[in-house]
Amino acid sequence: YIPQNEKTLLGQFIYLCKNPKSFEEKAALVNLAEDYTSYGFAHKTHHNYFLHLRELLKACDIYLVDPRTGYVIYSLGKNLDFGTNLYDGELKDSKLSVAFRKGLAADRTEVSFVDFSNYPGAADKPVSFFSAPVYSYNQLTSVLIVSYTPNLFDDILTTMDMAAGSGSL
Repeated sequence: YIPQNEKTLLGQFIYLCKNPKSFEEKAALVNLAEDYTSYGFAHKTHHNYFLHLRELLKACDIYLVDPRTGYVIYSLGKNLDFGTNLYDGELKDSKLSVAFRKGLAADRTEVSFVDFSNYPGAADKPVSFFSAPVYSYNQLTSVLIVSYTPNLFDDILTTMDMAAGSGSL
């Protein structure tokens, strides 16, 4: 996916192309020394929090999407979906876009779910998405989307099965 927007192209160049980490480890990059942009500063400030959140949630990726423009303004995993536009970009018909639209339409206390399907932004592996609107006071500031692979659910079911077999469930 080659973005048409200059800002998206620059963001992908900095955080994907110049990122020395492997595809699976791109999220480990906190900042690049030469990224003196306002985005670079915000990324450096908040990225460790999202790394910790991913560990707590046992998530695959975490996204923030601008509700006005539809741009994926943050992706922890730094995959090809980083910077894309979910209204009219290459992934406008993807499950990530469905999750964004559901999160956008949700009320403050609602979490939406999009079931597993192969997703191009995750190397065409199956992922599911949970989404929710994010507010600052009464202003909708973004849509938070968290993706999961089937491994998490397999682990939960295996743990439950093992507990049931031991008589401790």
